Amino acid sequence: MGAFFLQLKARREGQALTGYSKISVSPNPLNELAVISYTLENQSEVELKVNNLKGQLIKTLHKDSQNKGEHVLSWDGSDNRNQALSSGLYFLRLSASGGILKTHKLLKL
Repeated sequence: MGAFFLQLKARREGQALTGYSKISVSPNPLNELAVISYTLENQSEVELKVNNLKGQLIKTLHKDSQNKGEHVLSWDGSDNRNQALSSGLYFLRLSASGGILKTHKLLKL
């Protein structure tokens, strides 16, 4: 049998998680237009992508360096070919400097 290792880091109660980002989508469920806002703790190379239930890339919403702070963008519910998405469950994934910071469920009506 193989072996696996799990590394855990302890933190004190009340101590902030490094690299944590808040993300919100409004409205959710999405009908026509969604406003996506997120906050970065540090300047980072940011990727904001939408994936379907199979994990396939549907839309790249942002891919560039961004300063720390709050960022807001709108999305019309289209894919990378500017075709309207069908109804269903999608995942909005925010990654910064190579690590996934947050995944958010998004329902398209």
